[in-house]
Amino acid sequence: MVGGTPSPSAPRAEQEDYLEQFRHRTRLLLGEDDLTFLRSRTVAVAGCGGVGGATAITLCRLGVGGFVLADPGIYDPPDANRQWAARRSTMGRNKAAVHAELLDDIQPGVRLRVFEEGITEDNVDAFFEGADVLLDCLDISVPADLRARVYQTAMARGMYAVTSPIFGFGTMMVIAEPGGMPMDALIREFVRVASTESRLPPRFPEHFWPPHVAAIEREVHKHRVPTSSVAVTLASGAVAAELARILLRERDATLPPPPVLPDVLLIEPLRRTWRVQRYEELFRPLPAVDRATREAALATAGNNAQLAPAAHVELDLMSDSWGERPLPDAPTAESGASASERADAAYGVEGAMIVSRGRYAEALLAPLIAGSGRVVGVVAPFPTARFHLRAAGARLVEVGDGLGGVDDAAVGALLDAGASAVWLEACNNELGGPRLDLDVVRAVRERCDRAGARLVLDVCRVWTDAVRGEDEPAAWVRALCGLADVCVGSLSKDLRTDVGALIACARPEDRVWVRDRVALMTGDGLRHGEDARIASLLADVAKVVGEGRARVAAVGALAEGLRGAGIEVARVGGHAVFLDALALLPHLTALDHPEQVLCNALYLEGVRAAPHLGEQRDDVRWVRLAVPVGQPLDVGRVVAAVRAVLATSDHLGGLVVSATPPGELGPYARRFAPGAP
Repeated sequence: MVGGTPSPSAPRAEQEDYLEQFRHRTRLLLGEDDLTFLRSRTVAVAGCGGVGGATAITLCRLGVGGFVLADPGIYDPPDANRQWAARRSTMGRNKAAVHAELLDDIQPGVRLRVFEEGITEDNVDAFFEGADVLLDCLDISVPADLRARVYQTAMARGMYAVTSPIFGFGTMMVIAEPGGMPMDALIREFVRVASTESRLPPRFPEHFWPPHVAAIEREVHKHRVPTSSVAVTLASGAVAAELARILLRERDATLPPPPVLPDVLLIEPLRRTWRVQRYEELFRPLPAVDRATREAALATAGNNAQLAPAAHVELDLMSDSWGERPLPDAPTAESGASASERADAAYGVEGAMIVSRGRYAEALLAPLIAGSGRVVGVVAPFPTARFHLRAAGARLVEVGDGLGGVDDAAVGALLDAGASAVWLEACNNELGGPRLDLDVVRAVRERCDRAGARLVLDVCRVWTDAVRGEDEPAAWVRALCGLADVCVGSLSKDLRTDVGALIACARPEDRVWVRDRVALMTGDGLRHGEDARIASLLADVAKVVGEGRARVAAVGALAEGLRGAGIEVARVGGHAVFLDALALLPHLTALDHPEQVLCNALYLEGVRAAPHLGEQRDDVRWVRLAVPVGQPLDVGRVVAAVRAVLATSDHLGGLVVSATPPGELGPYARRFAPGAP
């Protein structure tokens, strides 16, 4: 231990002048009384690495007058990615000693006691002498019994204890108040599971960025945890604020209390969340349904996983639409403008209308676009669009190149022959989610102008397309939508909403036609409050872009996770990963319905996928793993499920169709029976 006298400092007059200026800005904010009070307080910092060291520096700059620093560690190069005092000049030096020098250099005369040997069984009581609050940043390798004694001593002395472990870019802050719920048993179990089983609480992927959680779980048992400077900066600022609040509440009881156990504070900048959560909720088991229950449910559903209960699986990747699942954290704040007005600004259109569902919007527009006997050039339209156009009497002619683009010659010939419209889809689902090319759309626009035909864009995933290019996403969306005569599409695939669809017509006469049709037929179909909720989403375009990028990153992480496990990926779109069931189950033929076999097997493993909705070729049978925006994705869990299926795939037999209900939806509701062995 280095004893309790300050380091040598500058001559007194020079030091006092420096301190007066040093405190000036904080004094303007807090006042002299609070500053004087903070100078009388002492913070005990157990562990001076990332969060501990940065928080001590932050509190020192705030004017806290005393610190007890304990850390046996010395700096090595890996520390420099996040620990503010780690630099080439400090390599090999003790962390507590380096921070003592830094604190005295920032605030000359700061009271310091330094334990270069760290906290031991022999010095716990000495460490707490004169301290007012505990900041625990002990390394994960510290023995559980010693860590528990540190917490117990703080509680016995009537002190708050604060810890804030970091996870990727975020942090979880845990605070134990004097006389409240103790922290020792809770943290002991957390550290035990992390360090010995390499497992974080089951609900962590719902709060922290799932790829970061997966990376930590791969490494944490090695006591070399993946970290970032972002998380240290975030955590140290948040922790310093809570510690300052705890100290200043001794003077000002009107300050709200900190969140204390059993509540914890979870902060994740990638999700833009700052929330208080009950600690036990993090450990609440994921939906647990045993295999036998899933087998019975699958049999009842006619061996069609798409008809089996979604509640029986841990991860539902059947659809990327929030209209197909319960919506968490739905925004309800008033945006100050209607959803239609927000849509005009966000999509760069005029006179937009918001209705309840994408398929409703398609049904409204189909007579305008198609009409009886008209020809519409399409590029792999979504099944609902295909149905509504045909129901309105249109003849659909495929003009795609099979890769998401268009066959320019086919478009030209069709328009020259009198086609009424060309229909294109952003992030085309049937083709595996390729990105629309703005130059290609411009070329189609020019051909439509010459022919007097309409260009229609299905914009259900336009923001997903936007974030995958080099252009600024919002500007790209406005440029793309500005080329269309009609924009139409569900909002539930690009926004965190379970309702809502856009209709935007560039031609004034079309806008009047749509307005009258909506008002006089059935209304917009929105319930009370839904327009305001959608408006709130569209008011924050930056968040739309951020969640779009996050979804694309999650899809990419899933593809890489599968490939890393030796699993062949057929295609990666902006919204989904596509697997070829024929390639993964080579002992089956197309006649065995391998796409349904794979979906059923995944369902039994707790993951729901879907056979591709598009027309399947005999040599390729896609299964889609779709990811909604704002949906936590446990990549490791999906990869484990696919690996488990493929490990015993030789035992998977084919299927035969046992029943097909009548009507357009019959093929999607088929029932299957085991095929001949």
